[in-house]
Amino acid sequence: MHIPTIPTPDPDHLQTLLDRHTAAAVVGRVGLGKTGLLRALEARWEGPVFRVHYNRAEAGTDYSGIDVLLASLGAPSIEDATAAPEAVLSALRAAELPDDGLIVILGADKMDRPSQDVLGQWLRRSQSGRTRMVISVNALPTDSPLAPLPTVELRELDHGELVALAQEECGGGLSEAAAHVAAAASSGLPLALRHILETLPREELFQSGKEELFRTAMGILGLQERVRSKLFLRRDRHGRFFSVLVYIPR
Repeated sequence: MHIPTIPTPDPDHLQTLLDRHTAAAVVGRVGLGKTGLLRALEARWEGPVFRVHYNRAEAGTDYSGIDVLLASLGAPSIEDATAAPEAVLSALRAAELPDDGLIVILGADKMDRPSQDVLGQWLRRSQSGRTRMVISVNALPTDSPLAPLPTVELRELDHGELVALAQEECGGGLSEAAAHVAAAASSGLPLALRHILETLPREELFQSGKEELFRTAMGILGLQERVRSKLFLRRDRHGRFFSVLVYIPR
């Protein structure tokens, strides 16, 4: 079976931004390849990489994002971040990060707002440092504390591009009709297309509706952020049988 290998966005532009600035943001919807782009950057980075994993379930707790950041960087913890944001900035400076270090924060826009405020302050005050930071966000509103960052914005693919990509990545083993169905269900997202091609039997492309295919693909993408067991159930058009996909973490 030919496994699709959807191409990763080129990290050259992101590398150029970090050569000129202390921080940058990768912006795009889930399924456009933000994580793949950051991994490609990490693979070519010559210095140490600090990857910050933030659990969205903690977003309801003020300064939980800063707590995770400090722990990931080996910085001293602080007892009360709410009382003195300056203490947070001092702790970050005390971490003595290497000049050639790279800090990667996935889903920075999911952090609690006070953490984003402090992170924005730190970035504005660290413009002369040599340590670099890159964050990924689904969107970057103009009122966000992180909005001033230079960005790499990933765009959605149009239908024709997705059809061509589906046929190319399946090594010619996908019919044009199936490629059109998969492309329509992907809603512009190359990673959603990959999961549709990887996980679904070819007959499912024709028996499932566009919305069903997209929900399944996005559900699988969600498992990458929050690993857990999950069951996907689809009833056929005539109500005679069910198709079942089960994902179990290794």
